[in-house]
Amino acid sequence: MGRTLVIISAMMVVVLGITTQQILNSNVNSATSTFQSLSANKAQNLAKSGMEIALAQLSADDSWQGMQGKSFGDGAINVDVVNYFGDALPRTGSQPDWDAWVQYAGNLSEDNGTRGFLVRSRGVVDGQTAAGYAVIQHTESTIEPPKYFDYAMFVNYNWNSNGNCHVVADDGSMNANVHLNQSGNFNGVKKNNPLVEGFLSYSGSKPNWNPGNRDASDFIAPNSNPNGDDVLQSVSRIDLPEFDPEDYKSIATQVHETNLHLSGNQTYGSKTNPEIIYVGGDLHLSGNITGYAVFIVKTNAKITGSVTVNSGDPNHNNLAIYTGGDLIMNGTPQVHGQCYVKGNLIMNGTPDIYGQVIVDGDFNESGNVRIHYHPANPYLCKDIFPCEGKDSGIVETISYYE
Repeated sequence: MGRTLVIISAMMVVVLGITTQQILNSNVNSATSTFQSLSANKAQNLAKSGMEIALAQLSADDSWQGMQGKSFGDGAINVDVVNYFGDALPRTGSQPDWDAWVQYAGNLSEDNGTRGFLVRSRGVVDGQTAAGYAVIQHTESTIEPPKYFDYAMFVNYNWNSNGNCHVVADDGSMNANVHLNQSGNFNGVKKNNPLVEGFLSYSGSKPNWNPGNRDASDFIAPNSNPNGDDVLQSVSRIDLPEFDPEDYKSIATQVHETNLHLSGNQTYGSKTNPEIIYVGGDLHLSGNITGYAVFIVKTNAKITGSVTVNSGDPNHNNLAIYTGGDLIMNGTPQVHGQCYVKGNLIMNGTPDIYGQVIVDGDFNESGNVRIHYHPANPYLCKDIFPCEGKDSGIVETISYYE
């Protein structure tokens, strides 16, 4: 009997030990599972936070390219961004294939849809990774530049023409309108010389033609005039704002206290986040420019020789030159830009401006001058001149996948 009790007791100890070990293993497995689940949840939250960061960054600067290994608490966030044309996420199977998506996006153009960004955000916590994927686009912009930027050319005093100046609209559906707050003096006038493909308005005396036997319709020819309005019109004066370059030195991303000479190849900011460059003296510009930039020049800007400003967007300007003195263009420069000139605009040779010019002084030209009207880019003037409407700096998520 006693021996039996000993055996039973021993068996109970063994069973109790096995049970205890099983309970401990179960607790460890449960704790491990709970820990992994908690880490996975944290990783998912970090992935969502990364997408929110991408929204904020792309709202401020659409050239933002993401971030890698950014530490947050006990985890990290990785965000990848590529340009994308389309309104929905590509489909490459039941699970996202980022590399396939990037390759797919690289073959797209603006014909495939609205320009935006393909974004991948990954959160990593204790070996657990979670990811989110989205197409992000800018909301529709309603921002509009000031009314004087609606003209191909606005001259506060006189347009003095001694050459063959054409003010044209490359888009034949638009008018390249010209306004003179004073008047104009046109020498050697003949049919289509000068030529304005829009309406010409003035607020002072009627422009003078030499010889004087020419009719306004000989050189003022709007592309669109459905009501048959007079092509030469006397209108009320339009006031320009005061402009002092030093008032905008504080918002510049680059500050040059004296003269600035630029040549060779220059690359600047993005459409919604252009570089703002303050020049405390004269600006001398030659060479090639890519990207978006605003030059705020205290004195004179001189663009001579062969200068090409490459437009990233053929429908808008990507360069702005705002001077406290004169703007002088000689030679064969081609500039895709909008200009505000506190002094006089002087153009000689065969220069081309693709954009518009606002001149607080006189416009003096000779040679074969061409001004090709392109609508103003509000992002190049909204920090300098008062604009109306809402900015499209805010971006929104079009589609999202986890």
